[in-house]
This record gives sequence, structure tokens and C-alpha cells, in this order.
Amino acid sequence: MLTVLEREYDILADDFIAAGEASSSVRKILNQLGIDPKTVKRAAIANV
Repeated sequence: MLTVLEREYDILADDFIAAGEASSSVRKILNQLGIDPKTVKRAAIANV
């Protein structure tokens, strides 16, 4: 069975604090799911 996890973050232009919080949230969720650390790092960078 496939489970889909979806999160949406609304970030205004130049709002680096909100962008950092969203990136941290994505990293935390992926780590909790047991995703490979290299993949987590790439995903966090891609979300910034």
C-alpha cells in the first residue's frame, strides 16, 4: 500500500526565515520517515 504525504508551504519572496523553517520541516519529516540522509540533503536544498 502506498501512502502519500503532502505538505504545502506558502513563502513570500525574500522571506528567508519562512523558507528556512519550511526547509527544516521537510528535512525533519524525511528523517522521521527513514529516508536516506543523502536524499534528505538533496531534497532540502531543492526546496530552498
